[in-house]
Amino acid sequence: MNLLLFKENIDTQFPNEIEQEQVQTKVATKRKKSTSKKFWQKTHKWLGLIMSLFVLNFAISGIILNHREIFVGLDLPRWTLPGEYSYHNWNNAAIKGILPGENSNIVYGNVGVWKENSGKFTDMNTGFPSGMDNKNVQSMLKSEKGNLYAGTFNAFYYQSGNHWKQLILPTDEQRVIKILEKDSKILLLTRSEIVFFNDNPANPKFSVKQIKPEKGYIAQTGLFQTLWQLHSGEAFWMIGRLFVDFLAITFILLIFTGLIKWYLPKTFKKLKAKKEKLANRKKINLWSLSLHNQFGLWTALFLFLTTITGMFLRPPLLILVGANKVPQLPGTNLKQDNAWFDKLRNITYLPDEHRYVFATDEYLFSVDENFQENPEIYNYQPTISVMGTNVLETRHDGGVLVGSFSGLFLWYPKENLIFDYVNKTEYVPQMALTGPPIGANAVSGFGVLADGREYYFDYSTGSYPLNSDYFFPRMSEEILQKSGISLWNTALEFHTARIFRSLIGDFYILIIPLSGILIALSILAGFIYWFQAYKGKKLLR
Repeated sequence: MNLLLFKENIDTQFPNEIEQEQVQTKVATKRKKSTSKKFWQKTHKWLGLIMSLFVLNFAISGIILNHREIFVGLDLPRWTLPGEYSYHNWNNAAIKGILPGENSNIVYGNVGVWKENSGKFTDMNTGFPSGMDNKNVQSMLKSEKGNLYAGTFNAFYYQSGNHWKQLILPTDEQRVIKILEKDSKILLLTRSEIVFFNDNPANPKFSVKQIKPEKGYIAQTGLFQTLWQLHSGEAFWMIGRLFVDFLAITFILLIFTGLIKWYLPKTFKKLKAKKEKLANRKKINLWSLSLHNQFGLWTALFLFLTTITGMFLRPPLLILVGANKVPQLPGTNLKQDNAWFDKLRNITYLPDEHRYVFATDEYLFSVDENFQENPEIYNYQPTISVMGTNVLETRHDGGVLVGSFSGLFLWYPKENLIFDYVNKTEYVPQMALTGPPIGANAVSGFGVLADGREYYFDYSTGSYPLNSDYFFPRMSEEILQKSGISLWNTALEFHTARIFRSLIGDFYILIIPLSGILIALSILAGFIYWFQAYKGKKLLR
């Protein structure tokens, strides 16, 4: 009782002091919340402004990359891009292979198909659809019957007269990456299956075969492939790609509405005398803020995930995911019955062993000539770049020539011997996939002329002789004029930030991870600020 009386006396004597303490506590709390809100607001605002051009670049180029089939016929002159994108000495995968003939040679690659005779080149691209993507020839073969075949990035062709005609394959995928002939039958390798047909374009009689899983196969997918398909939306087929397009458009909308919110308040003071214009601009400001909040709120999680997944698809963070495997995601395009779906990259035949050697985006495998057995991985094999093999050819002495962006190697599988074919030295392979994707010799092609001269083609620097002192014939002006760069490839250079290499050198590889961190932080800051500002009120006002 006495304690209650004492408390009442205290409250009666010092009411102002107690109320003042309560008020000060409330003010301090408000100030703390206000400071936090301002911090996240300014973080979101300035990071958004700084990264706006990068976000626009990633969004626009990403939409183009997601719909290659729409933009396939559109090219740009190479002179519109930095000098490294121009052709010189057959660089940039201009030549991927050579078909030697008695009096002339046929060269093929990113420039299409050209006939070379005494250093002069004749165009052989008649019949291909317009656009460099449609002329991107991956493999060619002249059969024993004299039929000429070409596998391009988008289709399979045979030559009738001087005109290329398409043969529709009985598979979903029409891209052909390697053509072989065995026992008067033609073998076509796509990225997922093998197609056989008779050497008769008029009556091909196609048959499709899937390679069996390797021994001990576990249904897994590379972490890189998983992140890539989630980033592009392809994991969920067309609807997934369209949703990612929507996210790209949302990024663009957020940039422009954010710029309006940043710019218009600065003009309000100047328009006080002109009430009509002031009112209109305030309406525009409120409208843009409403759009910014609504689209930003409902897509924040997806924008954040898209940003994070993109960061790991390029070096240096690519190294962290390149060798890792994860379970196939159920209900997605990654869940496949075909163990080799989108994994095949090259194939050749070993006649002495009656077996095929095929390459994936990781390793080399051996399988019987009838594809009845489970393939086996070679325990000792050349290093392959994660970007895949560009050369896989059987030599007369039983060796196999293996070329990728990791180098060019002569490999004897039975003897477990590997030689660096460029430097003519013995080579010890590095099986780990954690190294850089490009080695000292980024081999994009290889070929032998009719006179026996061998050449390999480096992606950056072009052609080099291997067994002679004769340089490969120079690119003609006609080839240079007719060989632009596809809009899709241009978008790829912008999306991966490689386009900035000419400005800042190898530091360009830091653009993707740094941009990803800053964009993700801007998204996070915007969401935290919104939550603090609108907490306790209606979801959107």
